[in-house]
Amino acid sequence: MDRDGVINRKAPNGFYITSWKEFEFLAGVSEAISLLNRSGFKVIVISNQRGIARGMLTQQKLQSIHRKMLASLVGSGARIDAIHYCPHNEGECRCRKPEIGLFLKAQRDFPEIVFEESFVIGDSWRDIEASKTLGCKGLLIQQRQVSAKTEVESLPIDGQASSLLEAVKRYVIPGPSGESSK
Repeated sequence: MDRDGVINRKAPNGFYITSWKEFEFLAGVSEAISLLNRSGFKVIVISNQRGIARGMLTQQKLQSIHRKMLASLVGSGARIDAIHYCPHNEGECRCRKPEIGLFLKAQRDFPEIVFEESFVIGDSWRDIEASKTLGCKGLLIQQRQVSAKTEVESLPIDGQASSLLEAVKRYVIPGPSGESSK
């Protein structure tokens, strides 16, 4: 899953989450991740972090944010199995979504991952495009109405929800309480 806009409130366009005090979990995130954990899913964050390339954030500060995010989630009974991020500008690498380099790294780390049985959950066309390249199901999180036509509209989306919790309960682990077998 993506981080900004899925796990935490996304900074306005052109800005980045640069400290823990700016990081704000979205409603239901720990419950959604806990449901995934209990259902046997690996929860891996794949995130573009261009703020590093732009000099607005250091890798050390990003790792500090991630350590605090992980600790907070564990305190709520939720676990993220791995975090992979791209610190580059566009066109500088093969890992920045919609490229799939970070997803392939995650699969090397967890060989049991089968993309055709996996979900990519994100809030942008980059996430959905990566899901299609990998053969995963692509779930789009949109907290607000989009007035203008977006690039996402031209991509096949396997599901759309207003939150990670809604996406998990509706598409990943459907059932009366969001708990069914995988």
